[in-house]
Formats: sequence, C-alpha cells, structure tokens
Amino acid sequence: MTDTLLSLSDIAALAGVRRPTVSAWRSRTHGGAAPFPAPVSGRTGSERFAASDVSEWLAVTAKGNNPEAASDALSFGRSADRDPDSFDALVALRASLG
Repeated sequence: MTDTLLSLSDIAALAGVRRPTVSAWRSRTHGGAAPFPAPVSGRTGSERFAASDVSEWLAVTAKGNNPEAASDALSFGRSADRDPDSFDALVALRASLG
C-alpha cells in the first residue's frame, strides 16, 4: 500500500495550524536535530510529503494542535492506490460529521 501523501495545506489542516506555520517549521528546522520531513514527490510549491513521516515528526517534536495527528493522518491527503472519487466522498463525509 502506498503511503498517503500530504501537501503543505494538508499538513496544516492535520496539525490544526495555519499554512504559513508549516512553512516556518520547514525553514526553522532545516539542518537541525529534528528536521521537517523531506518531500517524497512534486516540484517546489507542490511538494507532497509522506503522511507517516509527517505524523511521526509531529509526535516527536510536539508541534501542532492535534494530539491525534497520527490517527487522523489517513483522512488527509491522497494516495496513488485510492480511487479519487471514493476518497473525495470520504473527505466530504468527514467534513459533514465534524
């Protein structure tokens, strides 16, 4: 199974922060002891990150406002082995249920 891929906006939603906060995390942790995960696909501006890497990083660094980020990661982003229409339906259902 392919890992779920997250955009920076997806990561912000998962972590319960604003998009610029994620960009700040990337730049401030670059080269540090716990650097932000590297993108696994995409070009600059449209990079995608492995949800497993991001959720692990959020847990290790205690960043964000969602203590359930690891459990919630699969409901954000997209995976190459998922049917996009089914995935969109699940996301819409999640949004309507809160």
